[in-house]
Formats: sequence, structure tokens, C-alpha cells
Amino acid sequence: LGNLSESEDHYRRSLALAEEVGYPGGQAHAVNCIAIIAHTRGEMDQAVTLYRRAVRLASIAGDLRLTGMLAQNRGVLANVRGDLDGALVRYFASLRSFEDAKDDEGISWVLNNLGMLHTDMGSFEKAQDFLSRGLSIAKRRGDLHMEGLFELNLAELFNSQERWEEADQHCRRSLEIAEERGDPLRRAEALKQRSILERGQGRLDSAGSNLLEAARLAGEGQDKLLGAEVFRELGEVQFQAGDLAQAEESWLQALEGFQELGAVLDARAVKERLAQIYP
Repeated sequence: LGNLSESEDHYRRSLALAEEVGYPGGQAHAVNCIAIIAHTRGEMDQAVTLYRRAVRLASIAGDLRLTGMLAQNRGVLANVRGDLDGALVRYFASLRSFEDAKDDEGISWVLNNLGMLHTDMGSFEKAQDFLSRGLSIAKRRGDLHMEGLFELNLAELFNSQERWEEADQHCRRSLEIAEERGDPLRRAEALKQRSILERGQGRLDSAGSNLLEAARLAGEGQDKLLGAEVFRELGEVQFQAGDLAQAEESWLQALEGFQELGAVLDARAVKERLAQIYP
């Protein structure tokens, strides 16, 4: 629900208890969750160190499911940093672990990430296959959280192809689920996707309003990557509206966030957009 500080307090208490009783599996799970929080906040070096510690503890515990979770999370980290080949290797390793464990929930997590990665790579047919398979699993399991993520990423997939009507359908559903669950960060992501299709249809005022709300929610939720993505899109709206000064300000803010995260591909793309303001 976007409350990272309270989450971290509970995870650290869990870690202390697991250490007290000598329970490596419990330690590994807690460290993994603390690493996810560090990653979300943009503390990437700390996240790498924590994930390595969790891998060691999971190996000691012989926890196959957690091994799959960690391979996936390290794949996400590689993806953010632009190591797409490394991300693919870790995602497929994670998928094998979850399949060996017959863990449909874990399989759905990896299918979601594979769908997102293939969308970024422009492999839209493969992306749709991964996301559609994952959505079916989430619905069968009654997993509303994952259903919302799949709807969100299908909206992004169709936005990337300028298939606005299909994007709108998935965006509406992802927003409904975020509001039903009281999930501000997923609501922010859904508003970002809605703004992209609105910009594509020339509705710049509405797109700008949705992005400002998304930026507020991302800031409150301490999600640095989402915040940078929102400001990148806000710059696109302002650029299209002819407000070059505001576009530059938004893109510089996005660039700062991407550089802090080590998101080299995203940072490079923003630099290219900035160069179009002052060639």
C-alpha cells in the first residue's frame, strides 16, 4: 500500500527474531523484503548487497521458492540498470525455480516481468503472450493485486502500439483495482498510463493533471523510479503543448532520478529529448 517506512519496521523486527532463533529461511525472507524497499527508494547499492545476503541465506535454508523470488528481484534490478540480457537470464532462472516448485503465484510474478521487459524491447507479440498468460493465472487464483498489475502492463503494451481503445480498457480496469485495494502507487502508475493515451489523443490538459497527481502519489510512496517515469512523461506533455521551459524542468528532474537509480537507458533517452529543446 505504499507505506515503506512501516513495512521496513516490521521486516527488521522479523529479521531480528529470525536471527535470535537461528532461522536462516526467515532471515532470508526478511532481508529480501528489506532489499525490495531499498530498491524502491533508489538505494541501489544497498539493494544489491542485501540481495546477495539473501541469496546466501536462502541457499543455507534450501528454500527453492525464495531462490526463485530472489532471481526475479535481481532481474528487476538488472532491468532498471539497462542490463536486458542479464534480466532475461535471471527471469528465466526464476521461472524454472517456480515451475519446479509448482508455484503458480511465483510463475505469475515472472510472467509479469517478462511481459514488461519484452514491451520495452518492442517484442509486442511475446509481451502480450506473457501478460495474457499471467492474467489468466491471477484471475484463476483470485489474486487481485497481480490482476491489477497485469491490467496495468497490458495498458502500457497497447499504449506502446498506439492502440488507444484497448489501452483504455485495461487502464480503466487497473485503476478500478487500485482504488478498490487502496493502493496509491498502483493508482499513480495507472494515471501515468492514462496520461499517455490522453496525450496520444491530444487531451493535454487532462494528461497533465493526471501526471501531477501521479507525481504526488509516487513522492508520498517513496517510489523513485515511478517518480522519474512520471516526470519524463510530464515533460512530453509540456513539450507537445509548446511549453519548452517547463518540459526542460520536468526532464531534468526525471534525468536526476534515473541517474540516481543507474537507469542508463532511461537516462540516455531523456538526454536525447533535452537535446531537442536546445539543439
